[in-house]
Amino acid sequence: MTTLTHPVRTCVGCRSRKEQQLLTRFVPNEMGQPVMSRTASGRGAWMCAESTSCYEAAMKIRAFDRAWKTQSGHKKSSSSNKNNGRHLTRVAQP
Repeated sequence: MTTLTHPVRTCVGCRSRKEQQLLTRFVPNEMGQPVMSRTASGRGAWMCAESTSCYEAAMKIRAFDRAWKTQSGHKKSSSSNKNNGRHLTRVAQP
């Protein structure tokens, strides 16, 4: 007989694994900012309940963007600006 346990999730701030009931779920609002909601549809990011240090760590390392598979508008990655809009072409070797 198997023992049922609560689902386990990982905090995006401190990366610790805890039971789902000990964590809070965040989803992005229309502006892409994290909003606390257990029932909203879409991708969610889990964080230790009432932990300001985990929230600050998640914002610092852009953990919400990774969890939601998005890219915040004010911080573009360096790879998106790598070629400054120019297309590179391959030169034939002699």
